[in-house]
Formats: sequence, structure tokens, C-alpha cells
Amino acid sequence: NSKRHTLRTIRLFQKLFTTFTPDVIHSHHRYMTFLMASVFKNRSTLIHTEHVLRKDKRLFFRPGDLSIAVHESVRKNLIDFFKVPEKKVVTIPNAVPPMIPDPETLKALEQQFKSLNNHFRLACVGRLEEQKGHQYMIDAVGLMPEKIRTKLMIFLAGDGSLESKLKNRVKSAGIEDCFTFLGHYSHVPELLSFCHAMVLPSLWEGLPLSVLESFSAARMVLATNIPGTSELVINQETGALVPPCDPPSLAGAIQYLMNHPDEVERMGRRAMEIWEKSYSLDRMVDQYFSYYRSQSTGRL
Repeated sequence: NSKRHTLRTIRLFQKLFTTFTPDVIHSHHRYMTFLMASVFKNRSTLIHTEHVLRKDKRLFFRPGDLSIAVHESVRKNLIDFFKVPEKKVVTIPNAVPPMIPDPETLKALEQQFKSLNNHFRLACVGRLEEQKGHQYMIDAVGLMPEKIRTKLMIFLAGDGSLESKLKNRVKSAGIEDCFTFLGHYSHVPELLSFCHAMVLPSLWEGLPLSVLESFSAARMVLATNIPGTSELVINQETGALVPPCDPPSLAGAIQYLMNHPDEVERMGRRAMEIWEKSYSLDRMVDQYFSYYRSQSTGRL
């Protein structure tokens, strides 16, 4: 709920809590955790899940009775920056369902882009915002020799405030033939199946679900070596890591992958194995439910 509707939100929960008293209240947003801790203190066990690295609003941050971090760097940040007692923070990684493509949709996508059958195809899924580092990826492609980049296509699935600027950057570099802007896109499983790998040039992340989605589709990930992402992508095993804001390194990594298709396929298979073992939806649900049972005041 928006902060503009705080009073309405409070009244909604007051009415809800007249009908039953939950054993656990679990919030995935720091504002809602603040609201629950301030207005409904001591009513139930309050659990807060933190998804990203933050360095702001420490005065207003409430960790709940217990906190869950989606990866170890977030857990460390909760302890070091927000001063949450170590014993009150656990890590439960995010998870995603398998990216299973619809056969008819995939067939239509392949037909739409049949001219790219001999291209090396990369998917870049995410909002077109500063955090995602798209400008460095564009600059990287601009550094590549023309005879190599003519066999490259990067699909950008997502929209955002930088869309016009990024399109202009591509046009100014004369590399329009290397990028397809898909806008808000609902066929990510099919896109991942159509592409050889995913690229994620982010400047910062929490635990990026797009990486897990790629893994579940047996696709390796070329990404920046930043907290969160580097906990998922194992260099030369499930993908490749390059420094953030470094177009030359990113350009070199793309060219290496284009020249080593067997390596791309091998890392994709290994990525899927890692997803099945550690990041499947069933595994995450089991971890959360076990945690609820261990912390609840009643029976779940």
C-alpha cells in the first residue's frame, strides 16, 4: 500500500485483526514493517524480509522481531549498517518457478526473428533504469569489431525512464542492428529459450531473480561482479563475471562467449543444476514454512 493511504491501511488491519490473531505477520516491504511495528507492536511475531542492499533511512528502519535476508550480503548489511543483532537474522535465498516456454509462443518468436538464426543471441531482462547499467553494455558493443558484432543480437526486455536515452545511445553509436527493444515483455520463458544466454550489466542488485530465471531455463549469465549477483553466478561454471562500469571487459567477455558455444552450453547445464539444488520454488517454500513453524507462538 502507498504511504498516502496509511490511515486506510491501519484501519484495514485493525478490522482484520478483530476476526483473528495471526501467529506471524510477515512483511516484504520496510514501510509495512515499520507500520506493523509501530501500530501493532507485540500482537504477533513480526518477520521482515529484506531484498536489497540499502544505505538509507536507518533511523526509521524496523527489523521486526526477526529478519530474513535473501542473500548473505544483505544479511551482512542488516547487521553492519542497520545494527540488527546477528542472532535475529537468517538467510533464505529467493527462488523462482521453472521458466517453461509455451511451444506456440516460442514458435512465433522464432518465426518473427528467423533472420537471426545464425546470430549469437543475448537476453537482457530488467527495468531500463540507471541501476541496470545498460549504457555500459551499449558502449561495450560499440567497442567490438564490426565483423563480430554483425553476428550479435541483444534483446532488451523491459521499460523504464531511460528508454529514449538508451535508444539514442544505440543510434549514435551506429549499432541499431545489435539491439532489439522489446518494451514491457510477458514472454520471458520463450525469450530465454530463444537466446543462448543472459546478460546483466547491473551496478547494484539484491539477489536478482532474473539470474535465477535464466538458470531455471538452462541459460548461463554474463554479469557484473557485484554483491548478490556474484553469490549466484560462479565464474566459468554457471556464467562469467566482469567488473561493473567496464565496457572493454564486457566486450571481451561477449566475444569470448560468441567464439565458444560449447562453453556457453556447458555453463547453462550447470546453471540449471544449481537452480534445481538450491533455488527452486519448492525449496524456498519449505524453508519459509519451517521458519514460520519454528517462530510462531501457536500452531500453523
